[in-house]
Amino acid sequence: MLGFALGQAACAAQAQSVDAPPGPWAPYRQAIAIDGAGGLSLGFLEPDDPLVPGELAAARASGLTGIVLTVAPQGQFWLDDAAAARTRENIEKWNAIIARYPEHLVAVHSGADLMRARTENKLGIIYTFQGTEPLGEDLERIPMYRELGVRVIQLTHNRRNIVGDGSMEAGNAGLSNYGHKVVERLNAEKIVVDLAHGSPRTMSEGIAASSAPVLISHTGCLALASHPRNTADAMLRAMADRGGVAGIIF
Repeated sequence: MLGFALGQAACAAQAQSVDAPPGPWAPYRQAIAIDGAGGLSLGFLEPDDPLVPGELAAARASGLTGIVLTVAPQGQFWLDDAAAARTRENIEKWNAIIARYPEHLVAVHSGADLMRARTENKLGIIYTFQGTEPLGEDLERIPMYRELGVRVIQLTHNRRNIVGDGSMEAGNAGLSNYGHKVVERLNAEKIVVDLAHGSPRTMSEGIAASSAPVLISHTGCLALASHPRNTADAMLRAMADRGGVAGIIF
Protein backbone atom coordinates (compact mmCIF):
# COMPACT_ATOMS: atom_id res chain seq x y z
CA MET A 1 0.00 0.00 0.00
CA LEU A 2 2.82 2.37 0.79
CA GLY A 3 4.45 1.49 -2.52
CA PHE A 4 1.21 2.39 -4.31
CA ALA A 5 1.07 5.75 -2.55
CA LEU A 6 4.68 6.50 -3.46
CA GLY A 7 4.05 5.49 -7.08
CA GLN A 8 1.09 7.81 -7.29
CA ALA A 9 3.21 10.60 -5.83
CA ALA A 10 5.89 10.11 -8.46
CA CYS A 11 3.35 10.23 -11.29
CA ALA A 12 1.78 13.37 -9.88
CA ALA A 13 5.18 15.04 -9.50
CA GLN A 14 6.06 14.32 -13.13
CA ALA A 15 2.73 15.73 -14.29
CA GLN A 16 3.10 19.00 -12.37
CA SER A 17 4.43 22.06 -14.14
CA VAL A 18 7.79 23.27 -12.87
CA ASP A 19 6.18 26.70 -12.60
CA ALA A 20 3.36 25.49 -10.35
CA PRO A 21 3.09 27.47 -7.10
CA PRO A 22 4.29 25.68 -3.96
CA GLY A 23 1.65 24.04 -1.83
CA PRO A 24 0.49 20.72 -0.41
CA TRP A 25 0.18 17.77 -2.76
CA ALA A 26 -3.60 17.43 -3.05
CA PRO A 27 -3.86 13.60 -2.90
CA TYR A 28 -1.72 13.41 0.27
CA ARG A 29 -4.73 13.21 2.57
CA GLN A 30 -6.02 10.21 0.62
CA ALA A 31 -2.62 8.46 0.52
CA ILE A 32 -1.36 5.89 3.00
CA ALA A 33 1.71 7.77 4.23
CA ILE A 34 3.97 6.02 6.74
CA ASP A 35 6.97 7.49 8.53
CA GLY A 36 9.41 4.56 8.56
CA ALA A 37 11.21 5.72 11.73
CA GLY A 38 9.05 8.16 13.65
CA GLY A 39 8.18 9.05 17.20
CA LEU A 40 5.99 11.04 19.53
CA SER A 41 6.98 13.08 22.56
CA LEU A 42 4.08 11.44 24.40
CA GLY A 43 6.54 8.78 25.53
CA PHE A 44 8.33 11.42 27.60
CA LEU A 45 5.31 13.38 28.87
CA GLU A 46 3.06 12.76 31.87
CA PRO A 47 -0.68 12.63 31.06
CA ASP A 48 -1.30 16.01 32.73
CA ASP A 49 1.58 17.77 30.95
CA PRO A 50 0.30 20.93 29.19
CA LEU A 51 2.28 19.93 26.07
CA VAL A 52 0.13 16.83 25.46
CA PRO A 53 -2.76 18.53 23.57
CA GLY A 54 -0.31 20.20 21.18
CA GLU A 55 1.51 16.93 20.54
CA LEU A 56 -1.77 15.15 19.74
CA ALA A 57 -2.85 18.01 17.47
CA ALA A 58 0.47 17.90 15.62
CA ALA A 59 0.14 14.14 15.11
CA ARG A 60 -3.27 14.63 13.54
CA ALA A 61 -2.21 17.65 11.47
CA SER A 62 0.74 15.72 10.00
CA GLY A 63 -1.65 13.73 7.82
CA LEU A 64 0.42 10.60 8.38
CA THR A 65 -1.44 7.30 8.41
CA GLY A 66 1.19 5.64 10.56
CA ILE A 67 4.60 5.80 12.16
CA VAL A 68 7.02 2.96 12.79
CA LEU A 69 7.82 3.53 16.47
CA THR A 70 10.91 2.07 18.14
CA VAL A 71 10.25 0.25 21.41
CA ALA A 72 13.72 -1.43 21.63
CA PRO A 73 16.73 -1.17 21.60
CA GLN A 74 18.11 1.53 19.20
CA GLY A 75 21.88 1.32 19.31
CA GLN A 76 22.28 -0.36 22.68
CA PHE A 77 23.42 -3.94 23.05
CA TRP A 78 20.74 -5.06 25.51
CA LEU A 79 22.40 -8.46 25.80
CA ASP A 80 21.57 -9.00 29.48
CA ASP A 81 18.78 -11.19 30.79
CA ALA A 82 16.65 -8.12 31.50
CA ALA A 83 16.36 -7.18 27.81
CA ALA A 84 13.07 -9.02 27.26
CA ALA A 85 11.55 -7.56 30.42
CA ARG A 86 12.70 -4.05 29.49
CA THR A 87 11.20 -4.44 26.02
CA ARG A 88 7.89 -5.63 27.47
CA GLU A 89 7.81 -2.62 29.80
CA ASN A 90 8.27 -0.25 26.85
CA ILE A 91 5.50 -1.97 24.89
CA GLU A 92 3.17 -1.80 27.89
CA LYS A 93 3.95 1.90 28.29
CA TRP A 94 3.01 2.61 24.68
CA ASN A 95 -0.07 0.38 24.88
CA ALA A 96 -1.23 2.57 27.78
CA ILE A 97 -0.53 5.77 25.83
CA ILE A 98 -2.53 4.52 22.82
CA ALA A 99 -5.39 3.44 25.10
CA ARG A 100 -5.35 6.87 26.79
CA TYR A 101 -5.92 8.73 23.50
CA PRO A 102 -8.19 6.49 21.38
CA GLU A 103 -9.55 9.47 19.46
CA HIS A 104 -6.04 10.20 18.15
CA LEU A 105 -4.06 6.94 18.09
CA VAL A 106 -4.50 3.38 16.79
CA ALA A 107 -2.30 0.34 17.48
CA VAL A 108 -1.55 -1.20 14.08
CA HIS A 109 -1.59 -5.00 14.17
CA SER A 110 -3.04 -5.56 10.69
CA GLY A 111 -3.72 -3.90 7.36
CA ALA A 112 -7.28 -3.28 8.52
CA ASP A 113 -5.95 -1.22 11.46
CA LEU A 114 -3.93 0.90 9.04
CA MET A 115 -6.99 1.49 6.88
CA ARG A 116 -9.01 2.43 9.96
CA ALA A 117 -6.36 4.94 11.01
CA ARG A 118 -6.60 6.61 7.61
CA THR A 119 -10.41 6.56 7.47
CA GLU A 120 -10.78 7.94 11.00
CA ASN A 121 -7.95 10.49 10.64
CA LYS A 122 -5.93 8.92 13.44
CA LEU A 123 -2.24 8.08 13.70
CA GLY A 124 -1.42 4.38 13.49
CA ILE A 125 1.40 3.20 15.75
CA ILE A 126 3.53 0.31 14.41
CA TYR A 127 5.96 -1.20 16.92
CA THR A 128 9.52 -1.99 15.85
CA PHE A 129 12.90 -2.94 17.29
CA GLN A 130 16.04 -1.24 16.01
CA GLY A 131 18.10 -4.36 16.55
CA THR A 132 17.40 -8.00 17.37
CA GLU A 133 19.07 -7.91 20.79
CA PRO A 134 15.77 -8.48 22.68
CA LEU A 135 15.55 -11.89 20.99
CA GLY A 136 18.77 -13.07 22.62
CA GLU A 137 19.38 -16.55 21.28
CA ASP A 138 15.73 -17.57 21.59
CA LEU A 139 13.76 -17.72 18.33
CA GLU A 140 10.61 -18.43 20.35
CA ARG A 141 10.64 -14.82 21.50
CA ILE A 142 9.66 -13.79 17.97
CA PRO A 143 6.05 -15.09 18.22
CA MET A 144 5.92 -13.73 21.77
CA TYR A 145 6.76 -10.23 20.54
CA ARG A 146 4.27 -10.57 17.71
CA GLU A 147 1.60 -11.37 20.28
CA LEU A 148 2.63 -8.15 22.07
CA GLY A 149 2.05 -6.15 18.87
CA VAL A 150 5.50 -5.91 17.24
CA ARG A 151 5.15 -5.92 13.44
CA VAL A 152 8.61 -4.77 12.23
CA ILE A 153 12.05 -5.91 13.46
CA GLN A 154 15.28 -4.31 12.27
CA LEU A 155 18.08 -6.87 12.22
CA THR A 156 20.93 -4.63 13.39
CA HIS A 157 21.72 -1.11 14.44
CA ASN A 158 25.12 0.39 13.55
CA ARG A 159 27.09 -2.20 15.50
CA ARG A 160 27.54 -5.95 15.22
CA ASN A 161 25.17 -8.31 17.01
CA ILE A 162 24.71 -12.07 16.83
CA VAL A 163 22.42 -11.74 13.79
CA GLY A 164 24.71 -9.66 11.57
CA ASP A 165 26.89 -6.61 11.09
CA GLY A 166 25.69 -3.03 11.30
CA SER A 167 26.68 -0.28 8.90
CA MET A 168 29.56 1.03 11.02
CA GLU A 169 31.36 -2.32 11.30
CA ALA A 170 34.45 -2.40 9.08
CA GLY A 171 34.33 -6.21 8.90
CA ASN A 172 31.10 -6.24 6.86
CA ALA A 173 30.51 -9.87 7.87
CA GLY A 174 26.89 -10.12 6.77
CA LEU A 175 24.23 -12.42 8.24
CA SER A 176 25.26 -15.11 10.69
CA ASN A 177 23.84 -18.62 10.57
CA TYR A 178 21.58 -17.57 13.43
CA GLY A 179 20.65 -14.46 11.44
CA HIS A 180 19.33 -16.63 8.62
CA LYS A 181 17.16 -18.50 11.14
CA VAL A 182 15.87 -15.18 12.51
CA VAL A 183 14.88 -13.98 9.02
CA GLU A 184 13.13 -17.28 8.33
CA ARG A 185 11.17 -17.08 11.59
CA LEU A 186 10.27 -13.41 11.08
CA ASN A 187 8.85 -14.38 7.67
CA ALA A 188 6.89 -17.25 9.23
CA GLU A 189 5.41 -14.96 11.89
CA LYS A 190 4.60 -12.26 9.32
CA ILE A 191 6.85 -9.68 10.94
CA VAL A 192 8.51 -7.31 8.46
CA VAL A 193 12.29 -7.66 8.13
CA ASP A 194 13.89 -4.20 8.31
CA LEU A 195 17.45 -3.86 6.97
CA ALA A 196 18.07 -0.22 7.93
CA HIS A 197 21.45 0.35 9.62
CA GLY A 198 22.77 -2.91 8.15
CA SER A 199 26.19 -3.36 6.60
CA PRO A 200 26.16 -3.85 2.81
CA ARG A 201 26.53 -7.62 3.17
CA THR A 202 23.89 -7.85 5.88
CA MET A 203 21.46 -5.93 3.68
CA SER A 204 22.26 -7.92 0.54
CA GLU A 205 22.04 -11.26 2.29
CA GLY A 206 18.91 -10.18 4.15
CA ILE A 207 17.16 -9.32 0.88
CA ALA A 208 18.15 -12.69 -0.58
CA ALA A 209 17.23 -14.67 2.54
CA SER A 210 13.78 -13.18 3.06
CA SER A 211 10.85 -14.90 1.38
CA ALA A 212 8.74 -11.76 1.92
CA PRO A 213 9.38 -8.15 0.80
CA VAL A 214 11.81 -6.36 3.10
CA LEU A 215 11.88 -2.82 4.42
CA ILE A 216 14.77 -0.37 4.64
CA SER A 217 12.87 1.95 6.92
CA HIS A 218 15.23 4.94 7.00
CA THR A 219 18.17 5.37 4.67
CA GLY A 220 19.59 7.60 1.94
CA CYS A 221 21.04 7.05 -1.54
CA LEU A 222 24.75 6.20 -1.55
CA ALA A 223 25.01 7.47 -5.13
CA LEU A 224 24.12 10.95 -3.87
CA ALA A 225 25.97 11.01 -0.55
CA SER A 226 28.82 8.69 0.42
CA HIS A 227 27.91 7.68 3.96
CA PRO A 228 27.88 4.21 5.58
CA ARG A 229 24.18 4.57 6.46
CA ASN A 230 23.17 5.10 2.83
CA THR A 231 22.22 2.36 0.38
CA ALA A 232 23.73 1.65 -3.05
CA ASP A 233 21.54 1.72 -6.15
CA ALA A 234 22.07 -1.99 -6.81
CA MET A 235 20.81 -2.81 -3.30
CA LEU A 236 17.78 -0.56 -3.67
CA ARG A 237 17.01 -2.23 -6.99
CA ALA A 238 17.38 -5.73 -5.50
CA MET A 239 15.04 -4.73 -2.67
CA ALA A 240 12.47 -3.22 -5.05
CA ASP A 241 12.60 -6.18 -7.43
CA ARG A 242 11.43 -8.38 -4.55
CA GLY A 243 8.62 -6.00 -3.60
CA GLY A 244 10.41 -4.09 -0.85
CA VAL A 245 10.15 -0.44 0.16
CA ALA A 246 12.71 2.11 1.38
CA GLY A 247 12.06 5.22 3.44
CA ILE A 248 14.34 8.09 2.38
CA ILE A 249 15.62 10.36 5.15
CA PHE A 250 15.87 14.11 4.69
